[in-house]
Amino acid sequence: AAIALSNLDGIGFKRGVPVSEFSTDSSFSDNAVDTVPTENATRLYIERRLGITHGGAIVAPSTNLIPPVSGGFMSLDGQLGMKADMNLNFHKIVNVSDPVDPQDAVNLRSLTFENIQNFGFTNTEANQFIVFTGVAQDAINVSVVGDLSFDIDSTANTIDAQINPNVILDADVNATADIQQSKLLMQLTTAESAAPTGTAAQKQARSGLASFDTAQFTVVDGWVQLKTNGVPKTALAQIAAKSVLGNSGLAAANASDVLFTTVVDSGGSIKKNQYSGTGFLRRVNAGSNTSDADYGVVDMAAGSSATVEASKLIVRDVNGDFGGRIADLQKLQIDGKDAIDTGSLGGSSGYIRLYTYGTNGGIYLQYGTLASDNINYYDNDTHIFRPQSGIGLAPITASQVTTTALTTGGNTTAGTVTGRWTLTGSTPNESRFEATYSADVAEYYEG
Repeated sequence: AAIALSNLDGIGFKRGVPVSEFSTDSSFSDNAVDTVPTENATRLYIERRLGITHGGAIVAPSTNLIPPVSGGFMSLDGQLGMKADMNLNFHKIVNVSDPVDPQDAVNLRSLTFENIQNFGFTNTEANQFIVFTGVAQDAINVSVVGDLSFDIDSTANTIDAQINPNVILDADVNATADIQQSKLLMQLTTAESAAPTGTAAQKQARSGLASFDTAQFTVVDGWVQLKTNGVPKTALAQIAAKSVLGNSGLAAANASDVLFTTVVDSGGSIKKNQYSGTGFLRRVNAGSNTSDADYGVVDMAAGSSATVEASKLIVRDVNGDFGGRIADLQKLQIDGKDAIDTGSLGGSSGYIRLYTYGTNGGIYLQYGTLASDNINYYDNDTHIFRPQSGIGLAPITASQVTTTALTTGGNTTAGTVTGRWTLTGSTPNESRFEATYSADVAEYYEG
């Protein structure tokens, strides 16, 4: 039958020590020889000792570990970190995977330089490099010598590479380097009184870059030429008074000062033989200008409508007048004011206008292909027709006069109507004379 014992001082067996307590202390702090831990105490002690619970979680807080904080053992699932260096006592760690993170352990398969075991470093210094010797996988530390210098900044983790002064030769520059001129320290050229002398280097040192005035020069791919009509006359050396630049000799020579008197007398520019009479010298041969026959004299005359003086130049006479037979002009001005001009009527034809003294008024004599354009206009405020004597008034003859008023010029000024006049119209009373006052009719008339 079931039995339970309590309040015993102990329990003993034929063998072993008597047991006086079944303890739940998971720390096993008493280390008693007569105490038996329960299943729970044993399980908790193992968890606190290993650092992992029965379910696989990390024991927390860390003060529950045995010993506190630093207790625990390496977890096979890798969730517990080491708390001090691992001493393998000269044993190996095997089957290590290839590293992924920079702080991963490295296996031999993932190492370079043959497991980094063939490096022979001696007297290491700053700014040195590791290089392979070419013998197996041996590597050594070396210093850089020659045209380059390296300065390693271990704090900034940088290498400052510089080209040493006075080391680059012409042979070191690639033929197709295409170095920009702005990157060369070149001086601007200056004007000097004489050509550079000395060695080629000394001559080149006195030379420099030059620019050319686009108004006076053309430059194509470095080829400089004087621009056509580009050099101003002020850039030429001054010449002697009353002279020109030329060559009065009989053979080719440099230009020199040639006096005007030489040009006129010996150069044949004006030939005296042409002046067989008075007038102006005229070239008569378009193909040649070197012989006497290539020139002739044109006379002059004032001319008039009666004596036109054909083939002569028109000049003003002693009174400032001149004349001719026909004058073909686009416009006639008198004393600076327009007198006669022509104009267009659009698509019809045109007109001739006679101006008044001002710009307004005048006479328009029109003619066109349209009947409505064949009209003459007399533009002024009043039109008076006088006889040749200029005294009194002259008659006007016309087949028809259209006006809105007939007047003698005043209410008491007498006037007459002569002739047999007829009033016409298609309806009665359409055309009529009306008196503005009452009058008796003395004679019988038909209504």
